Amino acid sequence: MTDHNINPDVPHEVIEEQPSGYNGKVVIIKLLIAIALGLIVYALPTPKDLAPEGHRLAAVLIPVIFLWVSEAIPIGITALLATAGMIAFKVTSTREAWAPYANQAVMFVMMIIMFGVVLNEVGLAKRLLFWILRFAGTNVKKLSFFIAVSCTLLATIFHDATVTIIMIFAILPIFAAMGITAKNSNNLSKFFIILIPLASSAGGFGTDRKRVV
Repeated sequence: MTDHNINPDVPHEVIEEQPSGYNGKVVIIKLLIAIALGLIVYALPTPKDLAPEGHRLAAVLIPVIFLWVSEAIPIGITALLATAGMIAFKVTSTREAWAPYANQAVMFVMMIIMFGVVLNEVGLAKRLLFWILRFAGTNVKKLSFFIAVSCTLLATIFHDATVTIIMIFAILPIFAAMGITAKNSNNLSKFFIILIPLASSAGGFGTDRKRVV
């Protein structure tokens, strides 16, 4: 971080000038490569100690991993393709393939994200940002210290994942005003994205309850 102060007054037109991360030709090429990898794995002879279902699962997972790494398509769509592939190649039954999506941990994460989206839509995140900047100012050191302490204290009352989502939504308007996007990040944005969950995790011990057997 070379700048010692955050300037949120950068014109919003900067964001519009960023090129799209999904070029049509590049996406098609990556999809063809993924399909080719899957067909190659599927065409290989099944190893002696590997069940046929495991061989077909590998033919599904290899293209999915390639799509995740290359970011050819959104990760959510890739996850759905993985499940659809397991059903199409008869790796498992339809019920078992979709069962992990109803897992408590998955639903918890989805509800936390939806909670953050709702708070952002009603304007609470922007109000929180205004309150943070009012007390901490735009100096990076003071702002980072204030955000870290706030995340830790809040996480002793609320769940650390909830605090992380709320604080990230609160700081996103600063990134947007500076022209920082997911495809155009810098050390400043990376620093805060790492700082917020770590500080929240530190305060999460206050809400951690262990059952004594």
